Amino acid sequence: VERTRKVQQLLGTRNEDFSVYHSRFIYRDRLERHTEVVEMFDTPSKAGIASTSQVAEMSLDLGHATLLVTELAPIPALIQRLGRLNRRADPEASSPVVCEFIVVEPVNDQIEFSPLPYDESDLELARQWLGQLGQSAISQADLVAAWKDLDHSEKLLPESSSWLEGGIETPVDSIRESGYGITVICERHLSAAKSERGGTAKYALPMNRPAMEHWQATEYRYRGFPIASDDAIDYDRKTGGKWATSNIF
Repeated sequence: VERTRKVQQLLGTRNEDFSVYHSRFIYRDRLERHTEVVEMFDTPSKAGIASTSQVAEMSLDLGHATLLVTELAPIPALIQRLGRLNRRADPEASSPVVCEFIVVEPVNDQIEFSPLPYDESDLELARQWLGQLGQSAISQADLVAAWKDLDHSEKLLPESSSWLEGGIETPVDSIRESGYGITVICERHLSAAKSERGGTAKYALPMNRPAMEHWQATEYRYRGFPIASDDAIDYDRKTGGKWATSNIF
């Protein structure tokens, strides 16, 4: 998400038709950003740029996108992203639309290669897949065929289950791996969340989990959602939420 925002900061000031779209918006604003991006690519003659995170892989019906610049990702994710291109294609058109894509290696803030949030093994398989595609025209069927040609099967290893093992013992344990995210309500939105119908769903904000716990407001929770103080999160309707304190990331 931070790289998505940085692209917006780099290119957004130079382009009138530019939108950033990721997961760290409250529902109302995310819906607006979603509509904004879709409408931007609804007219063939209109130029526009959207900087998005993985949320765009399956949720955006872009009518006339012709260029995709994407970080390297696992093969299924790349196929989904390529599926955003030219979704209004007309096989009978006299002048077919040419779509292109560029794949770049992901880097961290120190401009060093970083596979996160994916596994390096998945990215290496994606490199092999891209090498098989060549430079000529391809279709979605070609993408899947090249994927099938690779040996990407995994040996499944048995894993323990807190629910099924241990006999009559009932261990206290999690049923899935812990995630990196946390959903909060910003203190500035708390009054509206309490007064509006369905307010908790409208104003819940998905964020990455902070490294320190010095971000909560005086009112600790509302309907199960932690309350983030006004000085902890920078929030903008156009660019979304970001932890403001320098030692929170």
